[in-house]
Amino acid sequence: MTYIPRAFAQKGGLVNTPPKKRVGYGGNNMSENARKEHKELKIRAKWLLLSQGYTTILEEYAIPNPTKDERWRSRSVYYIDVVGIRDGEVEVPIECGGVRQEKLEILATMFPKILVWPYGSDFPYEWKSGTKVCRECGHQLGSPPI
Repeated sequence: MTYIPRAFAQKGGLVNTPPKKRVGYGGNNMSENARKEHKELKIRAKWLLLSQGYTTILEEYAIPNPTKDERWRSRSVYYIDVVGIRDGEVEVPIECGGVRQEKLEILATMFPKILVWPYGSDFPYEWKSGTKVCRECGHQLGSPPI
């Protein structure tokens, strides 16, 4: 098993660079407890990918914003919390905790399967395009938190 915390390579247009200090929603505005819970979810996500046979697992994987839609040009780079890579291709992106709807819609154009692991949940769920998600905790809107 190989675990690589961050890669500095390009593959198929996906760029992985060390994350910059992010200001705004999430990052620096998270409470200490929220940061700890977010880290714990990432560790659980890595274990899930290891159990599914992924040998390369990356955290805070950077991808350029591929959309030309002006509504979604607020960021030039998106960071995926945890990804599983097989045969040099990202196969499974996992978002831990709260996530923006626009980010999921953009990821849906790039990946056939996206997992979201909400705070307080024992397992992630597979996100389907059009499903609304709470940006604070990651639960599907309209469904009760587990």
